[in-house]
Amino acid sequence: MIKSILICDDDENILEATRIILSDKGYEIDVAKSGEEACRKLKEREFDVLLLDLWMPTLDGKETTKFLKSQEKTKNLPIIIFSASSQIEKITKEIGADGYLKKPFDILELEKIIEEHA
Repeated sequence: MIKSILICDDDENILEATRIILSDKGYEIDVAKSGEEACRKLKEREFDVLLLDLWMPTLDGKETTKFLKSQEKTKNLPIIIFSASSQIEKITKEIGADGYLKKPFDILELEKIIEEHA
């Protein structure tokens, strides 16, 4: 069965790069440009993994993660935070995300963390 990944980032270049990399690995990809859009898409359908940027306007990755982990439908959804923050590991633990990927990321690291959680 093909695994589905929702990628959420407000940076178009990162969205496109991660979409191409993971599509080429055989994953079904959907994208969102904000935390609000990600939450809407997760209401409409299920995904196997959410790859979520930390810093976004309005509903950021912290708030999005906390909200999704508090909802029955999405509380077990693996959420991978990706960010250039030097505090990414600490923040990931604080908000209850399932993993992290530091930007800029290596393609093999991206593939590995998705495989671990998908």
